[in-house]
Amino acid sequence: MSSPKRFSARDVIFIILGGAIILWWLPPILSDRGGSTLNDSRPLRERVTEAASPTRSSGLIDPKTTIIAFYRAVEIGDRAAIRSVLTSNGLRKEPELFESVTRLFRSRGGIKSLDVIREEIDARSNRATVIVRLTYGNGSSESFSAALILDRDGLWKLDG
Repeated sequence: MSSPKRFSARDVIFIILGGAIILWWLPPILSDRGGSTLNDSRPLRERVTEAASPTRSSGLIDPKTTIIAFYRAVEIGDRAAIRSVLTSNGLRKEPELFESVTRLFRSRGGIKSLDVIREEIDARSNRATVIVRLTYGNGSSESFSAALILDRDGLWKLDG
């Protein structure tokens, strides 16, 4: 009898972020109402089942995917997924970051859309900057710039 397969930390991150990305993109695509799922009153389990089961996805392979995963994780309140996309510097700031961003999203009616405006990658320094425009449920929008670092495992992480 063989022993059960053990998952590495990277596998777990891919599974969590794969699920977060699926939760962000698939429900609006599958429904004709579109937009954010923050105000969706259905239980999270039902939304996950509708979207599909998490699979090993591209995860944090590029900076813009990391940013999308971060905002989606904040929108649904998935603290584990948020921590998985942060550097050690970002992890120290995570509690305050989560609270302030969550308060902002809720006060503006959730995220209606997220557009990546620009992604700049500096391969020599393993750093990237991503500029996104968030449009909120109340119709307002604003742009944010995020700094990312490529870690030794080849994953892009937000540098708090």
